Formats: sequence, structure tokens, C-alpha cells
Amino acid sequence: MIEIDLKNVLIQHGSTQAKFSSESGVSLATISKICNDPNYQPSALVKSKIYNALNRLGYIDKDEWIQ
Repeated sequence: MIEIDLKNVLIQHGSTQAKFSSESGVSLATISKICNDPNYQPSALVKSKIYNALNRLGYIDKDEWIQ
């Protein structure tokens, strides 16, 4: 997987961290850390939930993040 700039993806699609938290099943605190702390490294499970939600919502194409 490649890294996604989640903050910018959410902005581009008119979503909020709170809304995406609900849609992805990842806590708002974790979404906030991912968007605002460049040193934060989420677990593989959290990354998987985020990428699956981004794909399901049509924010990214699966081909964009699988190498």
C-alpha cells in the first residue's frame, strides 16, 4: 500500500474527520492523529479500515493504493 494524505482526501471530498470516523469504524481521536501528526503510525488494522472505507466511499480507487 502507498501512503494516503487522509486530511487532503477528506477535504477534497467534502468530508469531515467525524463523519469519516463513523464511516470507517476508526475512532475520531485516531483519525485526528493521522490527519495532524506526521509521525503517527497507525496499526495495520486501522490502515486496512481506512483504505477499505476510502475505497467503498469512492474517495480512492483500489488500484491507487495496491502496488
